[in-house]
Amino acid sequence: MVYFCATGETPDLQNEEEEQMSFSKKDTSAVKGIAILLMFAYHCFSTIDRMQGVDVSFYPFSKEFGMYLAGQMNVCVSMFLFLSVYGMTVSAKKAFPDYRMTSRQCTEFVCVRYIKLMSSFWIPFAFCEVASLILSPSSFSAYGSSVPRVAANMAVEALGLSEFFGTAKHIGTWWYISLAVLLVVLLPLLLAVYRRFGGLVLIGLFVMLPPMLLDTGKNMSRYLLVVPLAICCADQGILERYKNWSWCKKPVLDGLLKVTWTLLLAAAVAYVRKSSWGVKYMEYPLVGLLGFLLILLAYSILDHMKPVQRVLIYLGNHSGDMFFIHTFFRGIWFEGWLYSFKHALLIELVLVAATLLCSHFLDLVRRVIRYPKIIQWASDLALRTVTGTAEENRKPMTKS
Repeated sequence: MVYFCATGETPDLQNEEEEQMSFSKKDTSAVKGIAILLMFAYHCFSTIDRMQGVDVSFYPFSKEFGMYLAGQMNVCVSMFLFLSVYGMTVSAKKAFPDYRMTSRQCTEFVCVRYIKLMSSFWIPFAFCEVASLILSPSSFSAYGSSVPRVAANMAVEALGLSEFFGTAKHIGTWWYISLAVLLVVLLPLLLAVYRRFGGLVLIGLFVMLPPMLLDTGKNMSRYLLVVPLAICCADQGILERYKNWSWCKKPVLDGLLKVTWTLLLAAAVAYVRKSSWGVKYMEYPLVGLLGFLLILLAYSILDHMKPVQRVLIYLGNHSGDMFFIHTFFRGIWFEGWLYSFKHALLIELVLVAATLLCSHFLDLVRRVIRYPKIIQWASDLALRTVTGTAEENRKPMTKS
């Protein structure tokens, strides 16, 4: 039986139309696809040391310009961070339209989001550890010199807490999981500040406090400015409003003007960011602003580039596994092999292909072991331990 809405549309058609009008999971995946390509380029080509002494060709660009572009691409972290906070804010808004939570509801929210976050890490983490045991046993020396120390540091890393305790990591790029955990824990507090004081105050706090209290040259604090931007965008529909805002009545001209303006502004921010003055004084605000502008640009144009969008969505759906695995291909398992392809574009494509194959294999593993059921069990266990209520049996989170 088909039920019709008051508008006369079926629910499926209405949901499809609403998705087209909003920053949807499809758009999120497409932006993740862009971000993972930027990340690969940054990690592979941003410095001479990363290229392991190989004379990589960037034809038709000069090597200096290619490395300059690659050096800009750590903006991918801002993009990933924005998407993560945006998604959590949307989820919180659905459960708590005014962002009011009791302490118990905050605990439930953090537990569920933490398990969901870490569930994306545990399978590639296990895969990388087992593969490293076979392909590069010496790499475990990064954890320490004794078996107990290695085991302890591995356990801390598996929980996403290495950056908090200052313990050793297998690879440096896994620092990001600690930042994501931190934001899961802090989000209820940030939403409370946003509800009480508004978006401008929240943005102002992030503009002023991290440079005053933290070393914004460090990874854990360098990208924080996108956090309040993501919260405001998720609550107020800023991305959708920008996309639907018209400069003029002619759609083609309107699209060209909007894309040109956004692209020029992003280029200006990128240029200032890498200037001597920008590196010294403005890295913190500009890397966040640049990431936000690239998301605006992608959201504005990808609907008009369907083939490109489909490829990016595909990459975005696998971006988590690709992110967690790629450094092992580049610097541990097959050190030197990747750069034997000489040209930057070919190196990037080979790395994408290799990590995609691994991601498909990990998807197969997830299906075989029924990973979603395991994670559901882990989530229920965490909730029972912390609040005494399993997720499947607890009442829907409501306003207090």
